[in-house]
Amino acid sequence: MGPGGAVVGVELEPALVTLGRAHLVAAATHGLDVSAARIEQATPGVLGWPDGAPYRRILVSAEARHVPTELVAQLTDHGRMVIPVRRRLLVVDRHGDALRTRDVGAYRFVPLR
Repeated sequence: MGPGGAVVGVELEPALVTLGRAHLVAAATHGLDVSAARIEQATPGVLGWPDGAPYRRILVSAEARHVPTELVAQLTDHGRMVIPVRRRLLVVDRHGDALRTRDVGAYRFVPLR
């Protein structure tokens, strides 16, 4: 994260949202500056956090069946997304309307949907 940047975690499971937020509070009480980080409750059926888009970086930690256009649309020009797709970890770089996708290896994640 660069100067003036922010980190938004998006979580579908309410208990994990609560836990993540508690961890941010605990980190702050221990003197860590986490003021630019927050965790939002995901809206069922909506990928990412479109209200805050566009993003320079998106990291997905659940396996998708394909690269979701909904998340690509949330990237800035020259943005990058790292996402597991069908047991392969992909790096997706957006340059205008063009995408460059690199496969960086085999991995296993929980399903995205």
